[in-house]
Amino acid sequence: MNVLLLTQILPYPPDAGPKIHMLNKIRYLARRHRITLVSFIRPGEEVYVAELAKVCEAVHTIPMRRSRLRDAWHLARSLLSGEPFLMARDYSPGMRKLVRSLVQTGDFDLLHVDQLNMAQFAQGLTGLPRILDEHNAVWQIPYRLYSTQPVGLRKAVFGLEWHKLQRYERGTCQDYDRVLVLSEQDRDALLPPGDEEGRFRIIPIAVDTREIEQIPCQGGTHTLISIGTMFYPPNAEGVLWFATQVYPLVKARIPGVTFTVVGHRPPPEVIRLSADDPSIRVTGSVPSVEPYVAESMLMVVPLLSGSGMRWKILQAFAWGIPVVSTRLGCEGFDVVDGEHLLVADSPESFAGAIIRALSDPQLATRLAHNARVFAERRHDVEVVYAALEEVYGDLIEERKR
Repeated sequence: MNVLLLTQILPYPPDAGPKIHMLNKIRYLARRHRITLVSFIRPGEEVYVAELAKVCEAVHTIPMRRSRLRDAWHLARSLLSGEPFLMARDYSPGMRKLVRSLVQTGDFDLLHVDQLNMAQFAQGLTGLPRILDEHNAVWQIPYRLYSTQPVGLRKAVFGLEWHKLQRYERGTCQDYDRVLVLSEQDRDALLPPGDEEGRFRIIPIAVDTREIEQIPCQGGTHTLISIGTMFYPPNAEGVLWFATQVYPLVKARIPGVTFTVVGHRPPPEVIRLSADDPSIRVTGSVPSVEPYVAESMLMVVPLLSGSGMRWKILQAFAWGIPVVSTRLGCEGFDVVDGEHLLVADSPESFAGAIIRALSDPQLATRLAHNARVFAERRHDVEVVYAALEEVYGDLIEERKR
């Protein structure tokens, strides 16, 4: 099958959840189909195109141009119209022209659109079965940020954005032959009232457990770790909440504890954490996260907002490192508190869960073992993506009929 695949983020190198998620999917699909990849590209990413070209039939890119001035302009436009800011910010005439040219000149069997931001470049295209691959219910991100903000301008802006995004996203889903979602929660959030579930398929995130080896736990260490792209507001919000509300409670009981924050482009308020407390280390971007995981006893996922399934949870499971998460952080995973990880939402209960895991090596070992088995049996690429192959086959059969 000849597939045209549109992605908003170049899925290489595999240094962030959305990239890893899409790269695993491309590698699986490319063993069975011819994949033509179309992606935005950021400055400095040109060197990675050759790696994707080893897997894909062809790779086409369009430069992504962003700046604070451009974002301010698009925000102003969005505030004065019904268009969501995220869609206005990511629109590109060059990308629209490229996609249309490829569809007109290429002999494609199927169009696979990765993430809502790219759906606007497939509007009006007919004749091809179309799949929208939703990494999360995007409208829930500004909605949950809105819910945690004090009254003020930021809250008002988030309020406008989530309402506009909800209408836009649900309407866009209705335009596609199939919508891939990661969980029942995402499906329910995207399903318009009165619409049928038939076009939705739940295909969760997946990990290649043959490639990711378990990382031996460092006995005696009391290092906690958080990983995630720090310019993503929910990640920064969660780290700040943990560092200020939870971590001091842990330190009071376990004086030798340390906390490592790994992730791209931490905002100034996150960077200041290490200046205010020498036991907190903020690394920024790193060549590989594994050495930092190897130094750690426990991964924390203190998310208060955001949407979708968190790759960091599945990655920790595959590595075999125990996890303490909020309920929202492990949303979408069919996990059991106390069996696969520890779940807590208040500062006191989150700190208590960490203290339990650090103080009880047998508990930590049991959690890590169960989590690894869970990743292998429920979220390995060969298990999960068989359903994606079925979706492709169903669409082609429908087209023939």
